[in-house]
Amino acid sequence: MIAHAAYFEQDILYGKRRYYAVSFIFDPATHVWRDYRIIAARDQFAAGPAKRPDFVDVVFSSGIEQVDGVTRLYAGTSDGEAQWVEIAYPFDVEARHPAATLSALRA
Repeated sequence: MIAHAAYFEQDILYGKRRYYAVSFIFDPATHVWRDYRIIAARDQFAAGPAKRPDFVDVVFSSGIEQVDGVTRLYAGTSDGEAQWVEIAYPFDVEARHPAATLSALRA
């Protein structure tokens, strides 16, 4: 799954916000998630307008695709525009666990 994770400076709702694009594996049968990680931050995208000053550092994940070995993450940035960025494929289990096979991880 892809999602976004929010961080509020000084832990106040109207403080400066930082939202990151994240990914994780979710097993709907057990309701367990694993391999949670940040896959993109605002500075990986082109500069652009922000809807409000506290939205400058915000990324909302909106889609992901892998074509010919290239992974593209689509996202809303700064609540003002949509962009995409190339990232490492976040669900490549064997690349992150080279000693294990996919079938061994599923067992």
